[in-house]
Amino acid sequence: MNYDQQQDYDHQQSVVYGYKDGMGLIMDALIPTQHQNGAAVIALNSGGFSSNLDKFSDFPQRRFTKCLLNAGYIVFIVAHSSSPKYRIDEIIPDISRAIRFIRHHAGRFGIDPHRIGIRGSSSGGMLSLMAATTPLAADPEAKDPVDRVSSQVQAVVAYFPPTDFIELTRAHSLNHPPLDLHYSPLDFHNWDEEAQRYERVIDPEETKAIFRQCSPTTHISADTPPTLLLHGDEDERIPIQQSELFAARLRELGVPHKLIVAKGKGHGWDPPLENELNEIWGWFDRYLLNRGASVSILKTTSCNTRSNS
Repeated sequence: MNYDQQQDYDHQQSVVYGYKDGMGLIMDALIPTQHQNGAAVIALNSGGFSSNLDKFSDFPQRRFTKCLLNAGYIVFIVAHSSSPKYRIDEIIPDISRAIRFIRHHAGRFGIDPHRIGIRGSSSGGMLSLMAATTPLAADPEAKDPVDRVSSQVQAVVAYFPPTDFIELTRAHSLNHPPLDLHYSPLDFHNWDEEAQRYERVIDPEETKAIFRQCSPTTHISADTPPTLLLHGDEDERIPIQQSELFAARLRELGVPHKLIVAKGKGHGWDPPLENELNEIWGWFDRYLLNRGASVSILKTTSCNTRSNS
């Protein structure tokens, strides 16, 4: 089909997928009105572990969103609870909830519940990888019907994600990571029942344990879904080694994956790399639509790529 052909879409705004501390967790659903392929892609609205609702209206106009809509994918733009109020260990469950909600309501949205992909950048990339590596199993006894389905995704695309917080902070004080914007999401607290208040985690070993639990690399298994990584080799905020470590572990376990190295690029880039959007289409087409490696839009890219798929 013509992936450049513009499609109209139905924009369902502020769909509540769950509640947290009495507040609604929301997402937008973009549903093509002309051609649908039955698959869904979750696009995480996340940067610095914060969801900027003011940018929700920008997402439908972004290149990758328009391309996916034109290809017939239903796109869900998901917001999560945000820093500085919430920390990463409190944010991670939001993504699993969103996936479960979408799967539970597959009939409502017109998607195949077994064809759900996820995509994110930076903190959104990390949260995408956490969702991919730590899926929640269906609980048939759950009171909430949403929890009776799994949070498994079938494919993931992650841009310049932090993947191993231990490695990322190895040369730095654990209480002062090198990422200033990420300080509040890593400022962990525990509830003190006796004092009836939250107390900051100051023990380095306890902090390491939380870092390890919140690192996608920790949870990689042979069941991790096919993963496409994109990372600039001059990224000073999240070094490319974070994606290389993740890719190396995937390679060890035989998980289909690809790492695209953006030469000379930092933490994000615009315009897209040559064939970058084709790579994303191709990845989701291959693993959500079972179109195989011969999918027509997978073209040779001039980017430096490393693959095992």
